[in-house]
Amino acid sequence: MSWGAVWRDVSVFLFGASPLLELRGAIPYAILVQHMEPWRAFALAAAGNMLPAPALLLFYEKLAEAADRKRLFGGWLHWWFGRVERKSALVRGIGPVGLALFIGVPLPMTGLWTGAAIAALLRMSFWRALAACVAGVLIAGVAVTLLVIAGVSAFGIAK
Repeated sequence: MSWGAVWRDVSVFLFGASPLLELRGAIPYAILVQHMEPWRAFALAAAGNMLPAPALLLFYEKLAEAADRKRLFGGWLHWWFGRVERKSALVRGIGPVGLALFIGVPLPMTGLWTGAAIAALLRMSFWRALAACVAGVLIAGVAVTLLVIAGVSAFGIAK
């Protein structure tokens, strides 16, 4: 395997782990820009997307306190933590199934980062929250992969 191929895989994994792109951006990037096979794009982006879940579930409160105290990232984190609190009402009564569905909806700001923060805010048990996060990432990953494949087929996008 060449360094170019390794970097291609690493870039998709890291895009999947990033809070802004998550797998919703990593999978289209992998398939359309890097010309990666859909199954590989899905696997790398989903694995990267799941990477921050344990840390977010375990350390959400400490991150929120530090962001509030230090005004990290020019107030962006403070805004995001406020958004997480508002979105938690959607999941509060439904529990882990609602969390998995929230994460699984392939729309902006409904991904793993927000979902894991909601689980921590609602004080869901670690293992239930982690299972819901994994299920949500898999749902979103399949949906995004199928949407990209359908778009490639429907619009004749050359790979």
